[in-house]
Amino acid sequence: MRDSVSHFGHRYETRGAVTEASPAFKLEEELDRPALLLRPADSNDAAFIMETWLDGHAKQNKGQSVISLFKLHRPIVEDLLGESFTYVACNHGMTDQIYGYLCGRRYKFDIMGKQKSLLIMHWGHVKSAFRGFGIAGTIAERVFGYKRGQKVLYTHQGRIFKQLKKSHNLEYAPRCLTAEGIDAYLDHYVAERIKHYGGHRGRKSNSASPRR
Repeated sequence: MRDSVSHFGHRYETRGAVTEASPAFKLEEELDRPALLLRPADSNDAAFIMETWLDGHAKQNKGQSVISLFKLHRPIVEDLLGESFTYVACNHGMTDQIYGYLCGRRYKFDIMGKQKSLLIMHWGHVKSAFRGFGIAGTIAERVFGYKRGQKVLYTHQGRIFKQLKKSHNLEYAPRCLTAEGIDAYLDHYVAERIKHYGGHRGRKSNSASPRR
């Protein structure tokens, strides 16, 4: 894969946090079975992540051509991996044995003086033998700071996100496949939130005035 080091691990070597908006994440073992170690993806994981991502995406979009699903989608995945953060759950004793991974990023912004954030997930994969142990959820909670009920965007119609959508607040947002799309979505999202909170405060103020 072209410039694999720039897509896997470079950000973790130069910065101590998952994003500017996220707290630093220390490696730790999960005591439940299977015993997990969560770590940043590196160049050794590149081939596995790229293969499972493109293959899984192709299975969810069988009506598209092979050129669209692989050759044209590969640079999109590479860009997402470069701009986002990928963490893997692996065997705590053999760190090259991967159970699964998640790729995403939490974006932080200001709404009327209050710090807010929005998690955008791009892809996740767990090997079939290790499904049902909550591996994807563990990565989302421990690495990306996810809490149940929070709004989360996802950009690919993968198996994991389709299952999680049944019981979590997930929204499909294919527009966020590019950096420009993410910026545009966040601009509109912040504007809508400001409009919502401002209108809510205005209605409260107006309803209270006759009673004074």
